[in-house]
Amino acid sequence: SKPSYYSTKEEPDVWFLPRQLWEIRGAELTLSPVHMAASGMVHSSKGLGLRFPTFIRVREDKRVEDTTTAETLTELYS
Repeated sequence: SKPSYYSTKEEPDVWFLPRQLWEIRGAELTLSPVHMAASGMVHSSKGLGLRFPTFIRVREDKRVEDTTTAETLTELYS
């Protein structure tokens, strides 16, 4: 079941606990009514989504706690 701390309108078949930090690249960050990254920070009812995300590599040099923050995503979007 979905962890209580996730804020999303998506309903995938499987949820998993964060154990690795992945480097992901995409075409651009866009406003999304479904994906809720940085929810409420750029738009009152929308979050940010990454268009065409692609897995690059596992970041062995970083911890899960070192992931990109909502504030950083907002700066990147702006």
